[in-house]
Formats: sequence, C-alpha cells, structure tokens
Amino acid sequence: MLIDTLKWYSWIPTNLGVLDYNFITPKQMYSNFGKNIKFSEDKTRFWNLDLKNFKDSLSPYITTSHIKEISPTGTISFEILDSSLKGRVSIYYADTFSIGFNYSLERNGKIRIDSPYLGKSNQIKDIDTALMDTFAQIAYMMIKQSLHGDSHHHQKIDYVLKVSRDIFPADIIINTFAKHIKNVERDIKSLDTCIGHLKAMNAIEEIRGYLSYVNTFFALYKEELSQESKVIVENMKKCSHFFGIYCG
Repeated sequence: MLIDTLKWYSWIPTNLGVLDYNFITPKQMYSNFGKNIKFSEDKTRFWNLDLKNFKDSLSPYITTSHIKEISPTGTISFEILDSSLKGRVSIYYADTFSIGFNYSLERNGKIRIDSPYLGKSNQIKDIDTALMDTFAQIAYMMIKQSLHGDSHHHQKIDYVLKVSRDIFPADIIINTFAKHIKNVERDIKSLDTCIGHLKAMNAIEEIRGYLSYVNTFFALYKEELSQESKVIVENMKKCSHFFGIYCG
C-alpha cells in the first residue's frame, strides 16, 4: 500500500458557515479534552492530549495484549493563516507506534488530511488501508473537537461524519445527516411514556441540530451536490418547516 498517496476529506460542522479559529483557547481545550493536557504557544499553538476515548478504536490492531490497556496520547498543532488553518496531528501508542498527519482547514469547514508519517510500528498488525482510515478518522475527531467542541448541543450530532479517501464527500455528508435524522425520528415514534416524552423532546432538539447543519452545508456546497442529494435537502427543509423533524 502506498500510504504517501493517501488523502482524506471531510467537513467540520458549523452553523454559521464560518469557523471561528479564536475558539482554540486553553479554557475551551480543557473543556473539550479534560485537564490532562499541556499547552504551549508561539507562532503555532501546540497541545499534548490524552486520547483515552479513542483506545477502543485502536485496540483491534495491537498485537500485544497488555499494550491494549494503555491509552494512546497525541499532539495537535495549529497555525492560523488569513483565510485558513493548517497544522499537524500525531498519535502515539505507548512506545510501540506513532503516526502523524498534516492537515489544512478552510474557514467554511472543509478539511483535508494528508498522507501519514509512520513512526514505530513493531506492535501493530498489518498496516493496511482500513488501519489508515481509522487513524485518519481519529485525527479528524481531534481537530473537530479542538475547533468546534460539543457542549452547546447534543453530543452525538457532531460524531456522525466520517472522513472519505480521495474526494470531498458532499453527497455522503448529506446522506449521512439524512440517515441519522431518520433514525432519531424512528426512535421518537417508539416513545410513548412520560419518560419517553422527555427523551422525545431531547431527540427533537437533536434533529434540529442536524437540520441546522444540513442547511448550512447546502448553502456552502450546493454546486457540488448531485440532484438526488438536492432533493433530499429540499424534502428535509419542507418537513422541518412544519414539524421541526425530518418526515420524508
């Protein structure tokens, strides 16, 4: 596998259509990742992170059992430019494996993650495309969580998007949002108790969060969407106007 030719693309959600790079502050990073991080700043903002939340994603690839219990750590850097942001994400798994990605991020949320740099890998099973996809997804989540956070609405909303190899996945992003809206709507219909009604209210707020992202994404990338995706978006807009949920 020629890992030096791999690239991944995705979108970091933004309701306003423009990311606020000033969001990257010590206070917000502590809120997003916990207190167990280190911070330094010169021209580039640089962080050391505890990635224990990603341990389960990596464990299947580790060959030595005791290492599976060790939480990975990572570093992330940001250099803010006039109209974009660039930096590097690195992931370390004890003394057995390290991998790094350069990335670039546009103000409108479009992100590109470049081919990885591999370090130690003596305790890793075969390094294949699936493994690289896993690490690229973790890198994306690190960047997204740093820039976007999750405290302002239902956390699951921001964890549905995936990275895609080689192309910016405009149609996939719309279909991913639509799929999750339908799943939440299905859950709402099954709730018929008092506690269920409370859960339904939370679920409706979750759907509104999805719909807000869909509207922003559509406004930004309408020309990159297929006709089928445009129809999906229009159906969601019509239903949200009357019900606040997707009823396609």
